[in-house]
Amino acid sequence: GEVVVNNDGVHGIVNKSGSANLNAGIALVRIEFFEKGGGEHLSLDMSGPGIKKLQLARNTAPQGGGKKPAIATGNPIDPVNNETVMYRNFIQGASPRGIGVGYPEKLNVCFDANAMNLVMLWHGAFMDGAKHWNGRGQGFQPPLGHYLISLKRTQAIAQLANAETPWPELKLGNNDDDRAKGLRFRGYRLVEGRRPVFKYTADNTVIEDYVIPQGGALPSFTRQLTFTGSGKYYYLVGADGSIEKRGNGWKIGNSLKVTLDSPDEPILRDGAGGKELLVPVEVKGKAIIRAKYEWDLN
Repeated sequence: GEVVVNNDGVHGIVNKSGSANLNAGIALVRIEFFEKGGGEHLSLDMSGPGIKKLQLARNTAPQGGGKKPAIATGNPIDPVNNETVMYRNFIQGASPRGIGVGYPEKLNVCFDANAMNLVMLWHGAFMDGAKHWNGRGQGFQPPLGHYLISLKRTQAIAQLANAETPWPELKLGNNDDDRAKGLRFRGYRLVEGRRPVFKYTADNTVIEDYVIPQGGALPSFTRQLTFTGSGKYYYLVGADGSIEKRGNGWKIGNSLKVTLDSPDEPILRDGAGGKELLVPVEVKGKAIIRAKYEWDLN
């Protein structure tokens, strides 16, 4: 192999960089280090054509030079055999009914069965099961990877009197999280690669919520919502302090871009605490909406 960055020696935290020409395809990166004492930090980022900054490894060293990490470590959960893996214990950032899903494409999401919505998205490593699988298993475990995007914890689908009606709010808390208004969770089924299709109902309409991951340097995914039944609904694409039209998509917050495939035009409006992007959905038998979620780190 070729040494690209040499940060050798006993010293404090020092940032160093190097460069290498890579061919298209998979490239292996090897990190060598030694343990001594005192403060500890190790992380690795890369950039290149079309990639402003890609975090390959984040710091997971003990905080403050202590003997133990700030959170339980040592039982990583990763997809195997090119199949999706799921985590049903308490996840920090979701209600107690959060369901973590880790895809082989190094994309991860958390679906909250209280809100009936995706509430977190991240890249890389999935979850560390040590907090819940070692000892008594108390508390909420944070996601293990990087580029975490926390979405507003509110329901994805609602029936509104009109486009000006306020979006239903959920009372949040570790043990008393509210439930989505007018929706009922019906579980999930596993399809090819053990990918889950989440199912919930609104009156006479069945909604199937399916994430289709796309791999790459910055993994992305398409969220496919299939409505079967009848009725008029709204889909909350995003809610944030800032939502702007960017080309053929929408920039939501600081690092998320969403591109919509829907028969109806989205509605950008003022909402509680910022902006809301809604898509009206009229269901007469079947309707499908697709939204592509991409990380925008520029």
